[in-house]
Amino acid sequence: MLPFGFARFGSLLLLTLLGSIREGRASPDAGSDPTAIGSACCRSLSGKFPSQVLFPNSPPYNDSVSSYWAQQEQLISPLCIVLPTSADDVAATLQVLYHGSCKFAVRSGGHGTSANASNIDNGVTIDLSALDFILLSGDRSAVAVGPGQTVGDVYALLYKAGLSFAGARDSGIGIGGSTLGGGLGYFSPFSGFACDSVVEYEVVLGNGTIISATQDNNSDLWHALKGGGNNFGIVTKFVFKVFPLGSIWTGQAAYAPSAVNNAAQAFYDFVSDPNYDNSASLLMSYGYNGGSTPLIELEYVYAAPVVDPPSAFAKFYALEGQVANETGITSAPALSIKSGVMAPGGQQQVTFAMSFQNNAQMLPIIWTMYNSSIDSISSIDGIAWILTFEPVVQSLVNHSKANGGNILGLDISSQGLVLAHFSASFDNAADYSTVSIAAEKLLQNINGVAKKIGTFNPYVDLNYAKTTQEPFLSYGSDNYSFLKAAAKRYDPALMFQNLMPGGFKLS
Repeated sequence: MLPFGFARFGSLLLLTLLGSIREGRASPDAGSDPTAIGSACCRSLSGKFPSQVLFPNSPPYNDSVSSYWAQQEQLISPLCIVLPTSADDVAATLQVLYHGSCKFAVRSGGHGTSANASNIDNGVTIDLSALDFILLSGDRSAVAVGPGQTVGDVYALLYKAGLSFAGARDSGIGIGGSTLGGGLGYFSPFSGFACDSVVEYEVVLGNGTIISATQDNNSDLWHALKGGGNNFGIVTKFVFKVFPLGSIWTGQAAYAPSAVNNAAQAFYDFVSDPNYDNSASLLMSYGYNGGSTPLIELEYVYAAPVVDPPSAFAKFYALEGQVANETGITSAPALSIKSGVMAPGGQQQVTFAMSFQNNAQMLPIIWTMYNSSIDSISSIDGIAWILTFEPVVQSLVNHSKANGGNILGLDISSQGLVLAHFSASFDNAADYSTVSIAAEKLLQNINGVAKKIGTFNPYVDLNYAKTTQEPFLSYGSDNYSFLKAAAKRYDPALMFQNLMPGGFKLS
């Protein structure tokens, strides 16, 4: 493994010249047969990597496809799957795909919620699972992680060293997609977004060049990757800052609908507290499973092994209408595994994201709209209908700025910001349209009332965004222009716009 800060290749002048010479070849002819084009690329890849290309109807191929989290990704059948074992393999793969004008997808953990997010029909899926290294630096200040790793394994290794990092929550989530989309987790109030802790990206660009992006080297790419998704290249190494952490305190509680007004006030007070405790993290959700009564659910995390329940959450402890409660001392890897168990794979998924200024009136109004939306989906087999509220406090934004900033465009008031993440899980693809329409209606209703009472915020979290949303535009016009300029510089042939359809694109 090369030193964290060493750029293996990378003359930007040469890169730009190569991109200019090749520009236009990354778009297949309109009349071309995509199956024939993709099959030709699969044959070429198999010639280069005889043992690393999987074809349909083989057990390894079937295992790979069936291991995606969302059912809609499992139902997609690529013409072949290539399993690179190094950045050089990724570079060679991209060169084959470029010259063949072949459509492709890139998989990190395979935890995306939309079809084609990390898999593709009539194309090539690049599965990065073999790039699964986790290397702690000698001075224990940083960890280098391959995109084939999941956050749960990173938590586990770091925990043994008395450390942790700013990763996502569920153990099965891949490092790649979650970090490139921003990434909020248990420790965000004092660590920022996951992308804020990245000090280096190793990136394979569309023409096969492998470069390092840091705050001092290719800094515009480093900045663009902090929320810009998959529009620039394939990241083959992430280097994260780490911080000391041992055991933690966690709690879960559920409340009857009668608690909604008091829970809303407690949530507002928690987020807007001028003396906010940065060790405290909270999620509040409205939850419904088919046939059950909708409940208000809370998840607390405190980044220290306190004996008594932390005072930061005291206003929630006093709420009436509690129907369940569980607290205890645990660890980040154990909590991550538990979160993953609560969100098993294999179902259809619909998500959306929106945000609003922290406001005590909003949550009861949203509760009413949320309850009204249940009628249209209550008969769907296996339905889980969950709307989660996540605070963004000033300390989180300050941490982002202190680490060079990101591209998300967040600037919040002293009251704080609330991110709303919606997730619907259900059994059958035949119900997708019904669920998607109901989710879209709920999203529009919430946005409508936020605009009416003056709490609307444009930010859309890339990792939860619905396919109809445009998260990059929500970052603000200057940041959007910056992202487009970075894409043009590092991917001048627009390979990641034209040949890689999955994910949110800049054009």
